[in-house]
Amino acid sequence: MRDLAGEDAESFLVAVEQAGLTRLLALPLRAVRSEIVTLRTLLTVLREQLVKQCMEPQGIQDGIYVGYWTPVEQRNPKNPVHPDPAALRALLLAQADALLPVRKIAVVVLDVGRADRAR
Repeated sequence: MRDLAGEDAESFLVAVEQAGLTRLLALPLRAVRSEIVTLRTLLTVLREQLVKQCMEPQGIQDGIYVGYWTPVEQRNPKNPVHPDPAALRALLLAQADALLPVRKIAVVVLDVGRADRAR
C-alpha cells in the first residue's frame, strides 16, 4: 500500500460512497491488510491481524481488508479453496459486519488472475 500512498506517506485517501454521497477518508496505512486467496489462514486474518494487531493497538476504528483472488485454474491444484469471489466477499463481509459498530471494515476482493484467461 505504500506505493499507492507515496514513499513517506502515513495515510492514504479512500473514496467511500454511502447513500449517494461520496466522501474521502484519510486512513492510516496501519489500517489496511491484504492477503492472497490461497493463504490457509485467509478467513482469520481480518480479525486476528487487521483488528487485533493493527487497529486495536492504535485505536483505529476504520479499516480495509483486501483479498487478492485468482481463478482456481490459475492456482496450484492442491489449493482449490474459495472458487467464487462473490462467495469469498460474502464470508469476509460477514466477519466485518460482526465487528460493527465498534470497527468499520471495508472488504474488497480483487480478481488478480491473468487477463488472458477465457471468460
